[in-house]
Amino acid sequence: METALAIPENAKTIVVIPTILTSETVAAELLEKLEIYQLANKDENIFFALLGDFADSPAEEMPNDSTILESAQLKINALNDLYPQKFYLFHRRRQWNESEGKWMGWERKRGKLEEFNSLLRGAENTSFSVATAEVSFLKQIKYVITLDSDTQLPRDSARKLIGIAEHPLNRPYFDEKLQRVTKGYGILQPRISISLLSASRSHFSKILSGNKGIDPYTTASSDIYQDLFAEGSFTGKGLYDVDAFAMSLKNRVMENTVLSHDLFEGIYARCGLVTDIEFLDDFPTHFDSFVQRSHRWVRGDWQISDWIFPWIKNAKGEKQRNDLPLISRWKIFDNLRRSLVAPAIFLWLLAVWTIIPGSPFLFTLFILFEVGFPIYANLQMNLSAAQPRGSSSDIRRSSCGRLIRGCPRGGWSPRA
Repeated sequence: METALAIPENAKTIVVIPTILTSETVAAELLEKLEIYQLANKDENIFFALLGDFADSPAEEMPNDSTILESAQLKINALNDLYPQKFYLFHRRRQWNESEGKWMGWERKRGKLEEFNSLLRGAENTSFSVATAEVSFLKQIKYVITLDSDTQLPRDSARKLIGIAEHPLNRPYFDEKLQRVTKGYGILQPRISISLLSASRSHFSKILSGNKGIDPYTTASSDIYQDLFAEGSFTGKGLYDVDAFAMSLKNRVMENTVLSHDLFEGIYARCGLVTDIEFLDDFPTHFDSFVQRSHRWVRGDWQISDWIFPWIKNAKGEKQRNDLPLISRWKIFDNLRRSLVAPAIFLWLLAVWTIIPGSPFLFTLFILFEVGFPIYANLQMNLSAAQPRGSSSDIRRSSCGRLIRGCPRGGWSPRA
């Protein structure tokens, strides 16, 4: 729906960054980002909040905890002096985790969002020790836009997402029998691109980051799941309907079994891909951070692998029939297949250099070409774009036949 003038009262939205507050500097940087997002997405019914946890520790409280929290609260107060009642802080206390053997935020990011949704609907038994918003205000929140700490929220992107969510055909329908969204969308996933700054920080990011920045003309591509089955895949940054999201994921998993949860949430709350709205993400600067990110993704894919089978366990450990449609199970299976590509390539190279007859060099060359194909394609595109399309003496004609370039001095030429 059209939201250029204002977001309606019944579509109040809060933009949140779930994060781990490890220092005063981290808190200040994230709140500065929230201020920038507020300036880029001004509206009376869009609000901004930091969802914080402390880092894992051997004790429930550490010496610098209070200093970090006080610093964050002072910054929140300063922002609200400039922009009244726009910024909020929600922070959870540590809880003992027997399987991890440490004090930590319950269920990490997944638990943060789950408890925050409960808080939005009036729950009083959450682990939030700090909540600077009134309960009456929180109950009015309809949508949440969740961002990672390195995700950028461009100008007016929040308003546009809310407008799409408000469209009658996109509003989620929760099936009481199946306990998931079956029509409309509980989650809207924008297109995620790489920020220009992060892509130029190192030689590694320059080579592998691909297309960078906001480019609605050459990178707004289709998605086969959205095009053929009207469902996209959630990647953890986007808008969700609080009620549909919370009901779809209620009592789904046991504790300490699913931490990387994006695809899982998108399957149950039904995710719609919005390719004409773009968020920007940072690309890993070095190989080690790239590998750590890939490890988190692969771990998350295998944590939900049980959901491709006919029977699954709920939050209480009870077996129940898996009612997910075939396409949702295929998404999970496809991610598992993708996670096996790297080890399969390694085993193939090991085999061709040891036991498989033939030229190891040719086999290796084939693998290198396959792995590097995205780089070659991107390089070829960049080289083609850099080639001049004609000299300055080229003659072009306007629609009325007059010369635009190469005409005598004082000749006619159209304005842009």
